[in-house]
Amino acid sequence: MFNVIGYLGTPTQRIRAFREFRRVLKPSGLLFVDFMNRWHLGEGLSFRQSVFTALRTYVRSLFPDLENRGNLFFTLSLNGRRIRGFVHGFSYGEVRRLLVKSGFDVVDSLVVGYDSGEIKRHRWQGQYFFIARKTQEKTKEV
Repeated sequence: MFNVIGYLGTPTQRIRAFREFRRVLKPSGLLFVDFMNRWHLGEGLSFRQSVFTALRTYVRSLFPDLENRGNLFFTLSLNGRRIRGFVHGFSYGEVRRLLVKSGFDVVDSLVVGYDSGEIKRHRWQGQYFFIARKTQEKTKEV
């Protein structure tokens, strides 16, 4: 799945989605998913974020407005109309907690360049790509 979870508006919606993925997977099934990295500076082809913008996002993430924490807002132009939108940018720890809380074990994680598809060494160089395995334990419903 390519970053679809980032368009769900609340943490509760994201947990429910992952618990549904868990429900439909076979025992020990694998889930492959990537997440918008809140701190990704971009490779400069289709996406680039300045250090200033990343720092501003970081400062905003420190405040307790949980509905908008980590959301990156944007405006699209479509047929002459301006449409505001958002995508949730995840921190590495937030992804791990979401997967574990939803009943998955993290098998592996990578940082992948948004434009190049290359595996990167540093978290700020790309998107998060996780491979998670369905645990055998039951999870509590939200």
